[in-house]
Parts: sequence; C-alpha cells; structure tokens
Amino acid sequence: MPGGFTHGTRSSEVETQIKGFLAVKNPVVIIGTAPINQGNLENVNKITLIQTTTDAAVEFGGAANLPGFTISEALYVGLQIFPTRPIIVVNVLDPNEHSVTENLEDIPVLNKTINLSRVGIIKESLEVKNAANSIAIDDYTATFKTDGTLNIKLAETLNVTAVDVEYVYLDPSLVTEADIIGSINPDTLERKGLELIHDIFPKYSMIPSYVITPRFNSNALRAILDTKASIINDKWGSMSIFDIPDDTAYGSAIE
Repeated sequence: MPGGFTHGTRSSEVETQIKGFLAVKNPVVIIGTAPINQGNLENVNKITLIQTTTDAAVEFGGAANLPGFTISEALYVGLQIFPTRPIIVVNVLDPNEHSVTENLEDIPVLNKTINLSRVGIIKESLEVKNAANSIAIDDYTATFKTDGTLNIKLAETLNVTAVDVEYVYLDPSLVTEADIIGSINPDTLERKGLELIHDIFPKYSMIPSYVITPRFNSNALRAILDTKASIINDKWGSMSIFDIPDDTAYGSAIE
C-alpha cells in the first residue's frame, strides 16, 4: 500500500530459469526362485518392485529366509539385515513347470491339528480326507508358519484321528539355469528370465545397479549375465555379482 508499512514476512514465487535434475534410483535386481505359493501365485517372469517388507509379503509371502528359495534368501538379507532398497525381483519358478504332487497317508491328528513339514505347498491344491473312510474333509483352516510349512486346523466338531493329504508343492530344485537365462517369445515378444532386465526402465524409470542370480553361478551363466548386465536397453550398464561356490576354500576364493 503506497506510503504504508508491511509488518511480518511475506513471500512470492517467480519462475526460475534453472531446471531440476530427474533423480533416478538404481535398484538391485534379483533373478531366482520365490515361494509365490505364500503370495501372488501369478508372479512368474514379471518384474516386481520391492520397497518394504509389506511388498515382499504381498508378492512372495514375506522376507523370511526359506531353504531352497533364492529370492527369499536375498530379500531376507536386503530387507532384514541391510537397508537395501529399492529391489527389483524376477521370479522364474513356474508352478506349471516346477512343481510336484505328493500324497501322505495316516497322518496323526493332535488337538485337531496337522503340521505339514513340506515348504512350498500350494494351498489351493490341498485335499484332506479322513484316513478311516477316505471321506473328504472341507471344514478346516490352513495357514503358513514363519518357516514356510503349513498348519492345518480341523473344525472342533470333527472327530478325526488321522488324515490322508494330497497337495502340489513348488520345487525350486527343478529350476535350471536355462530358466534364469530366459528367452523372448518370437510371436508375442514376451520376455522371461534375464531378458526382463530390459523392461525395468520402461516400467519403473530405474536403471539397475547390480544384477544377481543367487545360487546360480556356473561359468556359462556368468558370461551371459555379464553381457546382459553391461548393456541395458543399448544405453546403460550395470554390474553382475556372482556367488562363490559353497565348497570354495578361502585361499581359492581370494585367487
């Protein structure tokens, strides 16, 4: 106001000629096997961004270190031990290819409870029958324990002393290095395995920093991964890190 005074502070904005830089995060990329039976059973050969343990729980059942599942081991280290975020995960374990049907008979029921020690059971495939008469039992709840095994709780109204059980379980030992390497479908252009590295930037605007394939570490795979990781989308490069074989002596590891 002409001739007046302004008390306090005031501010105004003007457009700057300096433009800010786009911050691009560099995630660690993990390609391996995950217990998708506890999370999203459809998460096969897809790139999945993991920022929190909640993300890991929704897609892969959590970040517990389950034996045989290489992605679980890596997520456990990245989310529980070291603050490694973000993480991009590619699970190549396919229930249609890497699974086994198992039958168990005369399993004793204790306090209406049956504990199945197999890790990787697909709950949707579970069939429970009374061992005495082979009549199907539907009145139960099945929940996963923290170690990946399955707990079955029968309804209190049931008087059953033993059951027969049939289920399909994921078997990560059936996954081969060919599954890790992956391919491109010539008809649909659908990518699998390592080929999915090229889809990370278009989807998430992120450039991988390191690419790892835990427990898969042959010389042939190492050469392929080095090539795939060094030239991403014909523009960027990242690094590949391989496990040292478990039976390698300390001196040999240094060499």
